[in-house]
Amino acid sequence: MIEDINQEVKIILANLYKKLNLPFKIIKQTSFKANDYSFCSEVKIKLGEETKEYFLKIPKRDIAYIKSNERDIFPITERDKELGKNEVESLKKLNKKILSSEININLIKFIYYSSSENLIITEKIYGRDFFKILRKASLIKSFLYFPIKSVENNMFNLGKSLAVFSKKNEDIENIAEYKLNKSKINLYLKKISTKRNLFNYDNLFAKSEGKSSISSDGFKGLDIRNILIDELNQIYVLDPGKNKSEYAESNLARFITTLFIIFWGSFYFFIGFKTHKYYLDFFLKGFFSQNVKINPTILDFEIKKEIIKHWELAIRALENKKWNKYVSRLLKSFYIDKFYSSLILNSQISFKSYIKARK
Repeated sequence: MIEDINQEVKIILANLYKKLNLPFKIIKQTSFKANDYSFCSEVKIKLGEETKEYFLKIPKRDIAYIKSNERDIFPITERDKELGKNEVESLKKLNKKILSSEININLIKFIYYSSSENLIITEKIYGRDFFKILRKASLIKSFLYFPIKSVENNMFNLGKSLAVFSKKNEDIENIAEYKLNKSKINLYLKKISTKRNLFNYDNLFAKSEGKSSISSDGFKGLDIRNILIDELNQIYVLDPGKNKSEYAESNLARFITTLFIIFWGSFYFFIGFKTHKYYLDFFLKGFFSQNVKINPTILDFEIKKEIIKHWELAIRALENKKWNKYVSRLLKSFYIDKFYSSLILNSQISFKSYIKARK
């Protein structure tokens, strides 16, 4: 069955350049490797005397919580195909937003989608994960106190771009009543199962009713982990995820929360390191430069919700490790729970003065 996918890749890429009437050959193709939401491969072709490289991706909906050695591409389900189609539509929609605006950001170039194999083909981008660059810059700012200008600029541009992506192409603002999915949040809280007198819905989300927000374009995969920087310091967005209509605060909260957890998996996460406030401020300046209306109270609620989701996901990831149960318990208590409980109790960042200063 993998052979069928590889054969289709060959046919698709050959047809792309058929009119050029040049010799075509696949030089190299890597094996498909699993991550949390897809299987990925890379392919290199020779076209005449020129070489080109592409990135292959088969989205998978339900493998994030399966142990790595038990994940499989097949069968490709309707839920998998829905995930693939959503990503393709988001890539097309973001591309239109970028072309119609003046923002300094790039999008990975979409080439082809095969619905039968749920296969997305994009051009390969050579670059570094920006969150790793940001981690280093945050450590330098914390210990040596001096900033890195290129990171300042990139954070401003990312904030500005997120605001542009969030805006709907509508002349009239669509006001929506703010509602939280209480049952879903309670499922996350049940999994966390720590300090329930503090971490319960009524305590964390008190007075969330009766508020309103502006409806915006949301992209569920748009966060700091899906950003590359090339050798010319150009920003590239990789996987925007599913596009859906959501509260204006949701997109911002999702991105901010991943800025909080960029040190996940390192010693610095254990001692509570996050993106340095200096760089977070540049990101927020960029975002609010586009006059997006944000309710600071709703933003606080959305940040809490995102923290809880990441907390629950971290616990699930730990459970999938084949480690001694006592080691797992220690890691949960002193690595995962310690960080996230501190983060959520101190997450009520007051944006009121920040937003008022820019009105």
